[in-house]
Amino acid sequence: MASVTFEIDDALGVVTISRPPLNLFTWEMLDELGDVIDRIAAAPLRALLLKASGPHFSAGADVQAMFEGLSAHAAEAQLAKHVPLMERLQDLPIPTIAAARGMCLTAGLEIVLRCDVLWASETAQFAQLEAMIGATTLLGGAQILSERAGPARAAEICYSTSIYGVADFEKWGIVTRVLPDAKLDDAAMNFARQLAKGPTQALKATKRLIRAAADGGASTADRLIGLVGAPLLETHDMQAGVQALAKHGARHFKGKFAFQGK
Repeated sequence: MASVTFEIDDALGVVTISRPPLNLFTWEMLDELGDVIDRIAAAPLRALLLKASGPHFSAGADVQAMFEGLSAHAAEAQLAKHVPLMERLQDLPIPTIAAARGMCLTAGLEIVLRCDVLWASETAQFAQLEAMIGATTLLGGAQILSERAGPARAAEICYSTSIYGVADFEKWGIVTRVLPDAKLDDAAMNFARQLAKGPTQALKATKRLIRAAADGGASTADRLIGLVGAPLLETHDMQAGVQALAKHGARHFKGKFAFQGK
């Protein structure tokens, strides 16, 4: 039975992590996730939701299965395959949202951090525990935390191996919304469906500008505005949106790039 499943709900892709009871990650699960990302890239999707089954998103890595007796050479080969996988998830040209409840630790946290938006339940707990076993964050946790919460906060999270409640992660800007446990899945699904009905090409352009600013600062993003913004004038969605605004009508986005006339 697959530990990572992928379903399409209209134009929304839904990825579910399912390896009960704790959804512990293995190299094989990361391979499954890579296969799913291949399918996502080839599908006509307009948004993606990443979630997990059960009371916990993931308690992290199955450390014995992944690391016991593993040589540095073998580890380097695994990381050469799976770190680019994390980058591919992050760089998907569609809005991505992760929904986390219960424990979201180490590899689990690193994976949800690659999504654009992270929603969490009131009982969610987060940690990078790698230092407890003498390791560092092998899927990018330290650098993404640094990007989102600042280098000093990332250092504290990774150095201390403390488990943090959702209130701290929301205060630091890592989690963007906190919801009751019973409402998380439905709320995240509804938001993801809303994104999947949005102006796909415009959201793609916005995502690219945000990424450019994170990588090189606002001035780097400024230089991309003409490149990614001007072509939106020729999309069905922007032309229809302008007309709807002028007429005080409803906007119905199609996600298409080429404007096909009035």
